[in-house]
Amino acid sequence: MKGLLTCLILWGIAVGIYAGESRLGRDSLPVLRSYEMRRITSHDPTGGNKDWRSLAPGATLVLADITGPGCIVHFRDNVTSQEPHHLQMHVLRMYWDGEDSPSVEVPIGDFFAVGFGFTEKFSSALMSIDARRGNGVTDPSAFGAARNCYIPMPFARAARITITNEGKKPSKHWYEINYKAYKTPPENVGYFRAQYRQGTPPPPGPYLIVEAKGRGHLIGCVLSVKNNDGGWWGEGDEILHIDGKHAIQGTGSEDYFCESYGLRPGCFPYYGVTICEGPFTTAYRWHVPDPVPFTKSIRFLIEHGRGTPPFKSGNYYYSVAYWYQTEPHAPFPKLPTVNQRLSWAGKRLSGFIREWWVIGPFDNEEKKGFDTVYPPEQEIVLTKSYPGVGGVARWKKAKTDESGCLNFDGLFTPNDFVVGYALAYIYSPRRQPALLLTGSDDTITAWLNGTKILAKEEYRWASPDQDETKVILDRGWNTLLIKVCEGPHRWDLYCRIIGTDHEALKGIRCGLEKKQQEGV
Repeated sequence: MKGLLTCLILWGIAVGIYAGESRLGRDSLPVLRSYEMRRITSHDPTGGNKDWRSLAPGATLVLADITGPGCIVHFRDNVTSQEPHHLQMHVLRMYWDGEDSPSVEVPIGDFFAVGFGFTEKFSSALMSIDARRGNGVTDPSAFGAARNCYIPMPFARAARITITNEGKKPSKHWYEINYKAYKTPPENVGYFRAQYRQGTPPPPGPYLIVEAKGRGHLIGCVLSVKNNDGGWWGEGDEILHIDGKHAIQGTGSEDYFCESYGLRPGCFPYYGVTICEGPFTTAYRWHVPDPVPFTKSIRFLIEHGRGTPPFKSGNYYYSVAYWYQTEPHAPFPKLPTVNQRLSWAGKRLSGFIREWWVIGPFDNEEKKGFDTVYPPEQEIVLTKSYPGVGGVARWKKAKTDESGCLNFDGLFTPNDFVVGYALAYIYSPRRQPALLLTGSDDTITAWLNGTKILAKEEYRWASPDQDETKVILDRGWNTLLIKVCEGPHRWDLYCRIIGTDHEALKGIRCGLEKKQQEGV
C-alpha cells in the first residue's frame, strides 16, 4: 500500500508539472471548447446489461469506424477469454483516413505495456491497467482487467479500429472509445503509429525496435525480455540514428528505462517495470517530456547479450515502438504468427517443486553468509525457532508462482543481504539417478539427504535451470535442503527434479510431509 501511494503521489506531481506546461492542467478546465465529445461503447442496444461484444475465433471486431476530422483521446478494452495466452492472440489494428495498411498493429497485451500475455496492475501517464487477475503475475490465463490508453490519436477524415481473435476460443470485449469531433482537421499534427517486433533470439548485432522514414517523433517504447541465458541481460545501450546520423548512444538498458543497477517492479508517469518475475521482464518509457523528432528517418536499436560486440544472446526480445509521423508511411513488416509470438512459452517445464518449508532471514552482510553455518544446516526441526535478522526465524510454508519461482522477498523482512533456506521432501518409488535443476538469486548451496551436492557462490539474476546437478534419489522419501544467499535486489529460487533424459520422472512426488506410500 505504501509503494502504491508513493507511486500515485509521484505520478500526480509529474503529471501536474507537465499539465501546467501544456495547458492540460486544472487551470485550463474553465476554457470553453470548440469540439464535440463523442463516445463509442459496447453497450447493449436493447437497454439490457449485456454490454459486451463477442468475438469468434478467426473473426475481426470493428471497435470504431469514425468519419470526419477528430482525435481519439481515450481507448479502453476489457478482454475476457478462457484461452491461455489470449492477450497475445488478439491483434489490435488502427487505420487513419482510409489507409489500407495499418498504422497500429500490435498484440493487445503488448500494446498496453505488459508482455507475454501476462496481466499486472499499473498506472502511468499514457497507459494503465486496473487490476491483476488470475493466479499470479505470470498466469497466461488471466483475464478481465480493464486496459486504458490515453495517447492522443488525431485524424483528418476517418478512423477505424479493429481487433482480431487469432486464438481457438471465443472472447468477449467491454470497450469504450472517447474522441473529439472537430469541424476542421487538426493542423501540424502527425498520425499515431505503434509497431510490434520480436527476436527469438535476435540475430547478432543490436536488436531493431523500429525503423521508419518520413517526418515525426518517437514518443515511447515497451520492451519485454525472456532471460534464457541467466545473469543480468541489460548491459546493452539504446542507439538512435536520426536522419541517417548516429545521434544518441545510451549507457545500458536499465538506464534507458530510467533505472539503475538492474530493474525493479514499479510504475511512474514516464517509465516503469510492469513485469519482473523470474526470467520475464517488461519495461516501458514514455518520451512525453522528451519526444525524439526526426525529419527524414529514425532507426531505434538496443544492444543485447552482455552489452559488448558481437551483441549475441539466447534471450528473447519483444518490443512495441510508439511514434507520430506524417503520411505516407511504409507498410509494417509482416506480423509474426501466433505460434511465433508464443515461442517464449515453448515446451512447458516439468518437475518443479512448488511447495516448500522456508526459514530466514539470517545475516549475509559483507556476503559472509555463504560460508557461515546456520542452524538449518545442523538440524531440521520444523517446530524450532532461531535468532534471525530483525527478529526470530521460524519455519513456515510457502508456494511458488505459476512459473515455478519461489520468491523470498515476499516472505521475509529484511530481504537484502540476508540468507534463507528452503526445505522439501521428494518421494521416489525406487532408487534411481535424476537431475536437480536449479536457478537462484543469488548464491546457492544444496544438500540431499544430508550430503552437500551443490555449492555455487555467484551473485546473479535467477532463471530456471542455471545449474544442473546429477543426484541419486533413494527409494522412499528424500530430504532436499537449499540455502540461498541474497545481495541487493531480488531473492528467488527455481528448483525442479527430472530424469537424466531430461524428461519427467514417473512416480515422483514432492511435498511438505513424509507421507506413507504404498509398498514403502
